[in-house]
Amino acid sequence: MSGTYKMVVGLDPEWRARDAIGLALALAAAPGSELHIVHVVEPTRVYWPLGPIISSEEAREYADKVIEAIPEQLPENVRTHVRLGHPVRELLDFCTEIDADLLILGRHHEGRLDPLIGSTAQKIVRTSKTPVLVHKAASTRVPKRLLVAVDLSEPSTLALREAVEWATRWGGTLHVLYVFEPPEFAYGAGEKFYPTVAIDEVRRGEYERLDKLIAETDFKGVEHDVIKAEGDPRTEILRVGDEKDAEVIMMGTHGRTGLERIFLGSVAEYVVRRGARSVLVAPRPDHSAS
Repeated sequence: MSGTYKMVVGLDPEWRARDAIGLALALAAAPGSELHIVHVVEPTRVYWPLGPIISSEEAREYADKVIEAIPEQLPENVRTHVRLGHPVRELLDFCTEIDADLLILGRHHEGRLDPLIGSTAQKIVRTSKTPVLVHKAASTRVPKRLLVAVDLSEPSTLALREAVEWATRWGGTLHVLYVFEPPEFAYGAGEKFYPTVAIDEVRRGEYERLDKLIAETDFKGVEHDVIKAEGDPRTEILRVGDEKDAEVIMMGTHGRTGLERIFLGSVAEYVVRRGARSVLVAPRPDHSAS
């Protein structure tokens, strides 16, 4: 590890993301960390059905009161910020401006999980150039049981590096999961059939690539194991997460655009949306916000 590790956490006025704030403060206690608490207020210029008109001046006054209400004496490495504008754009722009290493978002619904994880969260996960942690646990303890799902793509390799960085910085153990998806799953039952020998050959080749990835990864002394599963990656990741009682599931995203992105079709977004566990999503290197 080298340099300052910069984190950003979004603050909402009702403190629905208080667990995320608490976790961010706990993470910021590590040496070399820097935390930015950002509250974004979106002014409204015309009537909208969910509330009154808010001018820019009123929005700033309101935001200042929210920041002042933070009930802790903050350490020197924690700073607060007020931004006016669209929450998604402002949070992503702020992360870009400071070259943030991690953006933390909290759950916004008590009780059952929101199937769409909140409009702000889902848009940020899709478009962020910064790794995003969607913190779902009602806990401010630093997660130590980590599960990273790899599919041998570049984004998942980056997620593996993020997982090693996390465990090195804050401690923890790491489970590396690879889910082999046979052609029956990939193309749908009844559409294509492959001889068992052909499937075995594909599986063998994938496992060889996995072994090569593990051998070439510098785990920096982090305790880890490798888990091989078979089936639908979405359900297997959630199943193994439950089996290992993972506190955070880490994975990459392919950053697809167009209709695939609109309809939350990726494995990463499925796990974020459906899973009950916190998820850290590492974007692809050339992923750009839009």
